Amino acid sequence: RAAVQYLLDACAWIIAIVAGLLLRYDFRVPWHSSGAALLVCVVLAVIVQAVFGAFTQLYRGRYRHGSFEEVACVTLAVAASAAAVFSVDLAISTHNNMQRLPLSVPVAAGAGALLLMVASRYAWRGYLELQMIGSAEGEPLIVFGAGDGGTQIVRSMIRDPNSGYRPVALLDDDLRKRNLHLSGVRVQGGRAQISNVARDTGAKHLLIAIPSADAELVRDLSALAEAAELQVKVLPPVSELLEHVDIS
Repeated sequence: RAAVQYLLDACAWIIAIVAGLLLRYDFRVPWHSSGAALLVCVVLAVIVQAVFGAFTQLYRGRYRHGSFEEVACVTLAVAASAAAVFSVDLAISTHNNMQRLPLSVPVAAGAGALLLMVASRYAWRGYLELQMIGSAEGEPLIVFGAGDGGTQIVRSMIRDPNSGYRPVALLDDDLRKRNLHLSGVRVQGGRAQISNVARDTGAKHLLIAIPSADAELVRDLSALAEAAELQVKVLPPVSELLEHVDIS
């Protein structure tokens, strides 16, 4: 993965710099005078990207693929590479048919390279999540609550093939979350749709993924779930989970 990811990032720099140069000259690039500077800038960008990536362990599995932390590190690497390219390009003087690139090229190339790198990471992450969704096994389960608790539990069940459960639908009373998708699982309504969703998906369980849910809400949802012949489970708050952790 590390070698492939670096190769993709290097290609992103090559594509971005060449595209920036083409756009700057309206596709009429004077290759005879700009070719040498172009080669210098491409090689420099690729090398700085590799050095920064090695220093921050970007290509050593330090960050989860497609995470915000990885994207932040990629952004810093691109900024360092773009700054190096800009500085060297600025220092190049016209001699022996070597002419520097327009200074707008390194800036535009940095933005383009970052876009390509981030896009490749999110595309790969999306592909992996789709693969996990397609291979998820276990008893079908409806998750009530599309907030932080619901988001985390849905992702955990999809990524863990041994969880024993497979999220098939999300429910939430917040109208703003209707048709929201979390890891491929869609919010299909509120509590009033529990029976219909259970019938349509074949779900056997209802998980209340609202750690702050009060007793009245739990009773109401439990009654609706019982009427739909669903077994009810409640996601406890983090403080309650930690009470059962034994570190001795």
